[in-house]
Amino acid sequence: MSGKGFGLQGQVAGSPAPGYTAMWGGGIPKQYVYESTVAGGLAGFDVIFPPSYDSSPSKKYPVIYHLHGKGENHTAYRYNGSLDANLPVFWANGTSEFIFISVGGPSDCWWSDGNDGDKAESHIINEVLSVVDQQFRTLGVREGRGIMGFSMGGFGSHKIAIKYPQYFAVGATYCGGTYSAGKYVFSSNEEGFGFGSDFDRIWGTDAEYDSRDCGRALLSSKAAEINQRGTGFVVHAGTTDLFYKHNKGFKTQLDGLGVSSIYTEAGHGHDMGAITAQFFNNILSYMANAQ
Repeated sequence: MSGKGFGLQGQVAGSPAPGYTAMWGGGIPKQYVYESTVAGGLAGFDVIFPPSYDSSPSKKYPVIYHLHGKGENHTAYRYNGSLDANLPVFWANGTSEFIFISVGGPSDCWWSDGNDGDKAESHIINEVLSVVDQQFRTLGVREGRGIMGFSMGGFGSHKIAIKYPQYFAVGATYCGGTYSAGKYVFSSNEEGFGFGSDFDRIWGTDAEYDSRDCGRALLSSKAAEINQRGTGFVVHAGTTDLFYKHNKGFKTQLDGLGVSSIYTEAGHGHDMGAITAQFFNNILSYMANAQ
């Protein structure tokens, strides 16, 4: 794969990309690039540090990992949600500080280890978490980690938190693909999504999809561990979004299994532009006891 699609900007390992401020100052996006065994070359992610990161050199921070949507890359949060501009405002208005990591992944990976050879899930679990904890002043514990995503990224964030509650205190979705089991949700006939070719390339059969990567198919068997560890979920839905019924269905399933969650909805479509500080405050509420 030679790093393609994993946040590569053609830089040497450990260096910011061109045009990024070299100092790790608060509120300005930078890219960190590293050698990736999983990606088969250089890979990278965007990072935004909170305002006090430089001035408090002994302080450690929780981390929120962000997964982008289909057809996007790790820089999409800058125009879809404008988080590079909004996070400093949220922090200035009282949101607790955290390190924001936007993970690099192929634009149509569904944040899974596909039959096509892309290992987007393994890249996160086996490399990104350790690179971030080694290179930056993180709390380095599950209680200090959250994972969020938009659209396809929400598909990834909720299923990764379900599969790996030992690593995350919270999984959050914003207009996320919180699909139920079976290929029908990926077919070209279901709400016009047209994702059937992705399904065939990554999984091939309902059985593989359901057993490997459908968060809602896995949730029943993982609920006891999720509850024991205290992992929670934050779900935000747009009432005119294509994924609205999936988000509502996910919330109903969480409630039925006694899994802690915070659900919000607002009158918008498939758009991260309406994101507010409260979404992050809800995520951070599950990380409040991290030390």
